[in-house]
Amino acid sequence: MDILKNKSTRELIAPYNALGDDLKVTNHIAYKVRKLGLYNFVRWSYIFIAPPLCFKEKD
Repeated sequence: MDILKNKSTRELIAPYNALGDDLKVTNHIAYKVRKLGLYNFVRWSYIFIAPPLCFKEKD
């Protein structure tokens, strides 16, 4: 997911190479997504998500 601050200008919620407080919002979103059971990786304004890999022994 690409997280935007402004949809019309496509301004990202955190700038490239952001550090510290600039990442508060994306880190909070990632935390909430993780609590819902989705593995995620955060990089600036991008949140990469994947559902859990679940399969049974017979598969």
